[in-house]
Amino acid sequence: MDKHAAFVIKALNHETLDFSMTMQALLLNHFALWTAADTVKKRDRSVDRDSTAKPCYGIEKLHELIVNLAITGRLLPQELDDEPATELLKRIHEAKHLARLERNRKVTEPCSAVTVSEHVQALPQGWAWVRLGDMIEVINGVAFSGKDFVAQGVGVVKIGDIQQGKICSTTMSKVSEQRVKGLADRVKVLKGDVVIALSGATTGKLGVHTTTEIFYLNQRVGKIVPYLVSPQFLYLALTAKLPELVKQSAGSAILNLTTKQLKALPIALPPLAEQQRIATEVEVLMSLCEQLEQQQCKAAQTHEKLVQQLLTAHLLGTTHPVSARNKHTVERINWSAIIEHFDTLFSTEASIATLQQLFLQRAVMGKLVPQDPHDEPAHAFLAFNCAKKIKPIQDAEKPFEIPASWTWLRLSQLTELITSGSRGWARYLASDGAQFISMTNLSRGSYALRLTNMRYVNPPHTQESVRSKVQAKDVLISITGDVGHLGRIPEDFGAAYINQHIALVRFIPPCRNRYFPEVLRSSMAVLQLNEPQRGIKNSLRLSDVKNMLIPLPPRQEQARIVAKIDEVMALCEQLTAKIIATKALEKQLADAFVTQMSA
Repeated sequence: MDKHAAFVIKALNHETLDFSMTMQALLLNHFALWTAADTVKKRDRSVDRDSTAKPCYGIEKLHELIVNLAITGRLLPQELDDEPATELLKRIHEAKHLARLERNRKVTEPCSAVTVSEHVQALPQGWAWVRLGDMIEVINGVAFSGKDFVAQGVGVVKIGDIQQGKICSTTMSKVSEQRVKGLADRVKVLKGDVVIALSGATTGKLGVHTTTEIFYLNQRVGKIVPYLVSPQFLYLALTAKLPELVKQSAGSAILNLTTKQLKALPIALPPLAEQQRIATEVEVLMSLCEQLEQQQCKAAQTHEKLVQQLLTAHLLGTTHPVSARNKHTVERINWSAIIEHFDTLFSTEASIATLQQLFLQRAVMGKLVPQDPHDEPAHAFLAFNCAKKIKPIQDAEKPFEIPASWTWLRLSQLTELITSGSRGWARYLASDGAQFISMTNLSRGSYALRLTNMRYVNPPHTQESVRSKVQAKDVLISITGDVGHLGRIPEDFGAAYINQHIALVRFIPPCRNRYFPEVLRSSMAVLQLNEPQRGIKNSLRLSDVKNMLIPLPPRQEQARIVAKIDEVMALCEQLTAKIIATKALEKQLADAFVTQMSA
């Protein structure tokens, strides 16, 4: 059994674990548990940071565990000399009382006690359950208007300025000194203040002000003013508590948090000295998590690069010149090396995708199946079936060598029709009728049509609509925007039309097999589709499509290539499914461990 799985099972069975180890040792000794579960999970940005980064799932769960242990007193041992939280709370009440008297504000009554039913778990000695409102005040922002903002002046904290748990001043709008003159000091944002988004899509997002610069609160942003409480510890507690509170507010028309809701939150309050120790330890642990994640990311990038180099350089024989005499021997050696390290190389979905592309490339180079000397050569087929006079192909244009029985030609030599769809079809769209194929129905790296979100059209009876109508086995290529997406019309598809962003390629009858769409999704074809793109929005001319180079094997070999591609792709799909299942198990292990440790 994997030692990390055994570690989790011990935790689930409540067996004795060596938890005398520091959290840092736990991270490092079980590094693979956290980094193996690398299923991407988008963070709930509404209660944390709004970075677009997508952290490793295991590290994400580790963040969750660290915060949970920190705010429940299980991250560090307690020290008997610390002032108990009950005494600290008395001093907090005094500080709040004096502060309100100094500002000539009404003195409020203490919040109601936290009930037994709200206790998630027992607390360590010296800790106490309190309401958030017992130790903080919530200050609402000022309704600055657009005309108040100027190029130079004092920064105003808006919701968008709360980023990655901090206040980002680089994006901040500013108002003049005159505009804030006379505003109460309570709407200033000072070092150590915690701000929170009170409404909108990112309601609950938190940020700590870490610099000495003074800002002002904008509307919809609240300032949480702690009394004798570590802002860093408060930030951790709110990070854990706010998601549920935001979830409770999600049913309203406009997502928002009220001061009353915030003040009623039950918080486990440790002694002040322990708050500071916890904040320091969490900072160290989060930094370590970040280093582990960077290490994992770097390792993944290195692995991907290694796979790319091995497959494209060695297997395709592009690293060093190889004589024809030794070429096949070198390829056998290279392939043997790949087989020997197969499990190491092909352990991710990205590496399997690279492997699939390799096989496609080998297929169009004539290296996937052996040639049969009894096959009719491709040039004989070409002479009999293709009478078109096409611009000759120069040796310098040919991207690689192909077998002697193959020949190079241009795509238009194998087609009856290459055209694009019609413009102005929006007025013919309908709730039913003929299917209307757009770029959203095409795929990258595959020619299987995506049938979800299919639209319908009742076209006019004109020659233009006839030109845009597809037939079974037509191949479609996107030629604007995201160029190179593919589709192939299956049998019995019914009436269907394409729009102007798609090129229709209709092969001559002997070439309406699957070899040619396989060629069009190979890296050789992708390079050709990418090279001549024009304009700001990227586009191809139909002439670019017509002039694409296609390696043509004998007809019998085309069938063998497609059969081998199907066989290889099926194996790759099995490998991908196995990787996905393994990642799902690793994710479950990380979830189970964090859940058990947090209980």
